[in-house]
Amino acid sequence: MGTRVMMSCAAAALLLGLGGCGMAGRDSWEDQGSWRATGANDMNLQSMVANPNDLIAGHGDRGSSGVIATTAVNRYLTDKLKPLPEPGGLGLGGSTAAVATGGQVSAPQ
Repeated sequence: MGTRVMMSCAAAALLLGLGGCGMAGRDSWEDQGSWRATGANDMNLQSMVANPNDLIAGHGDRGSSGVIATTAVNRYLTDKLKPLPEPGGLGLGGSTAAVATGGQVSAPQ
C-alpha cells in the first residue's frame, strides 16, 4: 500500500509542478516567428490572376455550348460509362511488359 501512495503523491506533485510551467497571461502566438494571418495567400492569388474580377465572379466559355463538357456527366447519370483504356494499349497507360515478365523489363534496342 505504501508504494501505491508514494506513486500517487509523485504523480500529484508532477502535475502540480507542470501546471506552474505555463506562462500565465502570455499567448504563444505572440512569440517571434509564430504564424500570423497576413493575407499573403490572397495577395499571391491576386497577383497571379490575369483579371482580378475573376476572383469575385467567374465567366463562361463563349466557344462552347456546354454540350461537350457535360457528356461525361450525362453518361455517368444514365449509367452508360465507357470502359477505361487498357494500359499500354493506345500509349495512354503504363507498359504491360513488366507484368508479363515478372517485373523485368529490358531496355529498348
